[in-house]
Amino acid sequence: LAWYGSLNPMMAGVLALAWYGSLNPMMAGVLALALSRSRRLCCSGSNDGCVRVWDLLHGTCVRALDAHEGAVSAMHWHQASGCLATGAEDGKLRLWDITPIESAVRDGGEGGEPDVPCIHSVAVGGTDKDDPCEVLALAASADGLALFAGLDDGGIALLTSH
Repeated sequence: LAWYGSLNPMMAGVLALAWYGSLNPMMAGVLALALSRSRRLCCSGSNDGCVRVWDLLHGTCVRALDAHEGAVSAMHWHQASGCLATGAEDGKLRLWDITPIESAVRDGGEGGEPDVPCIHSVAVGGTDKDDPCEVLALAASADGLALFAGLDDGGIALLTSH
């Protein structure tokens, strides 16, 4: 990462933000971000349907997952399972176990490329099961057991563990 400059607001009392760099800006547009609990990894969801997992210490992409058939527009951590939840234009919400990547980064990348399983996949929203709604936003419930999904039809879906 490199420092490129800063934003200096002209008004007193306004928080000044500094630009420190970017993680490979040559990729598809980033629509969603989620920082891991350990703060070692950042996951990004892109227009190309990929979820990229970034090692923040080294500023490198350590894994790219072909996650969805449409743009990945939302992501959030599902606290109860410890998985990354992703939502996309394809109308699917998926849970990914990122733990193997976290372990590999912590251990210095030894042992090859870890398997990152999709733990669960479900189509959300809409009255027609063949035409689910695009997932635009994700948020966790206060107790971490459920996820709320904001949908492009104006609805909100509640997804719970059984």
